[in-house]
Amino acid sequence: MSFLIPLTIIFSILAPFIYILFWKKIIKNKKVPKGYGLIILLYILFSFFIMNNIEINFFQVALLVTIIIGYWFDDLIHLSIEARILLMICASVLVLVMIGDSLYKLLFTFIILFIFTNSINFSDGEDLNLSIILISYLLFMLYFNNFESLHIINNEFLILILITILGFSLFNYFPKKIYFGDAGCFGLGVIITSLIMYSYLNEKREIFIYLLPCFFLLIDFFYVIFVRINKGEKLSRRNYLHLYQVIKRKFNNKFYLIPYPLYVLFIGLFINYTINIGYSKLFIYWIVFVFSFGYYFSLRALNAIIK
Repeated sequence: MSFLIPLTIIFSILAPFIYILFWKKIIKNKKVPKGYGLIILLYILFSFFIMNNIEINFFQVALLVTIIIGYWFDDLIHLSIEARILLMICASVLVLVMIGDSLYKLLFTFIILFIFTNSINFSDGEDLNLSIILISYLLFMLYFNNFESLHIINNEFLILILITILGFSLFNYFPKKIYFGDAGCFGLGVIITSLIMYSYLNEKREIFIYLLPCFFLLIDFFYVIFVRINKGEKLSRRNYLHLYQVIKRKFNNKFYLIPYPLYVLFIGLFINYTINIGYSKLFIYWIVFVFSFGYYFSLRALNAIIK
């Protein structure tokens, strides 16, 4: 399916421009265009079905897409927290149905979806931040996907996703131009949750290597939640306590883009070394987890010291 590469390049350049026109001229919303991640996810889904000859239930896929589109209205008009939770519950049920798992795992699935959706969404508050995170993550996946023991995703498919993110980044670089949005982050959360639950059901433990770069985002998510609860703040309100936001305020430049790519590079080098000499995956997970804590809180401490 090599024709998808040039098609994706054209799409990645034109689609953000068309989406911005749609947001401003068709629906006439005066706010910064948000929710473009939904368009990327729909294109990724289209590409996936073209590249993979697999049996699917089109009704279930269409229903899941409808749920994600429903979440797009949070970008447009701001849904209530109850409406967002209801959409997450519906998506969790559908994920379990699609992978053939039992509904008694609904709470577990919902918690995973809630955590990943919000940890990704909280990274979409400054220009290029989420773009750099996704690009770093995709490069990590592309590298380790070449290991025979870890190869579970088509490289061409990962490249297609990378191209769409790079196209989005060209627009996301400019202040208040376009954002990935709640719907895009929710869609990514659905994909990650589906992979986790499918891998757990089918005992494909190697997928968890690909989730290791998430530790940094998850630590930031839980740290900010803890701080806000400790301060008695309402969690549904917007905040600016995340590490990249703190760095942005202190230095007033794009230094906030540096920590995550460095983090992915560090853990990538470590994983590459330990896999090559035969360390167990459980040992790798534990060391990456400990390093992630040390790296994150070292940055917090360094930021507090620097005036």
